[in-house]
Amino acid sequence: MSLVIHSLNVGAGDCTIVQFHIGRIGMIDLFTDMQFDDTTKEDIMREQLNASISMAEYQSLSREQRSKFEQILEEERNKLTNPLDYYYEKFRTHPIFRLIITHPHMDHMDGLNQLVNGNLSPSINNFWHIGPYDFGLDSRFDEGKFNIDDWRCYKLLRDNPPNGITSLNMSAGDKNQFWDEDGIDILYPTYKAKQGITNSSNANDCSMVLMITYKRHKIVLGGDATESTWDKILDSLQVDISGVTILRASHHGRESGFNKKAVELMKPQLVITSLYGKDVKYGADSEYNKIAKEVLSLRKTGNITLTIGNDEKATYERQF
Repeated sequence: MSLVIHSLNVGAGDCTIVQFHIGRIGMIDLFTDMQFDDTTKEDIMREQLNASISMAEYQSLSREQRSKFEQILEEERNKLTNPLDYYYEKFRTHPIFRLIITHPHMDHMDGLNQLVNGNLSPSINNFWHIGPYDFGLDSRFDEGKFNIDDWRCYKLLRDNPPNGITSLNMSAGDKNQFWDEDGIDILYPTYKAKQGITNSSNANDCSMVLMITYKRHKIVLGGDATESTWDKILDSLQVDISGVTILRASHHGRESGFNKKAVELMKPQLVITSLYGKDVKYGADSEYNKIAKEVLSLRKTGNITLTIGNDEKATYERQF
C-alpha cells in the first residue's frame, strides 16, 4: 500500500485528505467557500487583463472589459476544489476514519455541517480537536461571512458527538495503536499550553501540528501555528522532525507562521503554501525558498497529490 496525501486548492482556507498506507482515510480541516474577496479579484484582473484597477473602479471599465473579466473570474473560480465534491468523487464508499479540525477558526471548518449532515455524507469514525475551548467565537461570530451551523456542528462533534463518532481531545505526545500504525505524531499543542487558554486566547497559538511518517519520509502539517508556537514546539519535541519531505506551511504560508530555526531543522524538500487575496503580500515564500528545495503555492499549481510507495519513492503531481 502507498501513502497518498491530497493538498487541496480550496482558496482562502485549508483542507488535506490523507489515504494512510494501511487503508484508513483522514481529513484535516475543511473549507468550502468558493468566493473570492475583492483583493483576489483585483489580483486576477491585474494578472489576466494587465489592468491595475480596484474593484471600486470596476464600473469604469467598458462593458466588453467587464464581461471578459467576469468570464475570467469564473474560470479562476472553477480552478478551486470543493473538498466535499472531491471526497465524494474519489472516496465515496470509504468512511472518514479520522476527521481532524486543527483549531476552531472558520477557514478551517467551513462546510462542516454539510460534511456531517448532508445527503451524501460519509460516515465518520473519530473526531480530533484541541479541547473544549471556544476562544470567544460565540460572541463574535461573523454570520455575514460564515454559516453558524458549521460552528454549532463543531461544538456538537466536540462535546456531544452522535452515535458512532468518537470525540478525541488531542495533545502532543498522546499515543494510540491506530495512530502508531498510521505513523502520526502530534507535535502541538501540549497539555501545558492548553492550561493557559482563555476566551481571549488566539486559537492559532494552540493550533494542532501533526507529523505523518511513512517509510523514510516525513510530512508536517503546520495548521495555523505561529512563529512563537514553533519555539514552544522546539522546546518540547519528543520526536525527530529533521529531514522533512513536505511541509504544509503554517498559517497558509504567512510570515507570522514562519520560524527560521524550525524550518532549518526540518529542511523540507517541498513547502506548500495557500495564500489568497490580501494575505499574499504577507507571505514568507522568499524565506522558505532560502531553506527548502522547492516552494509551491496551491493558487498557482492547483491540487498537489503526494504519493509514497512501498519502494520508498516520493512523487507528486500538480493539477496544473
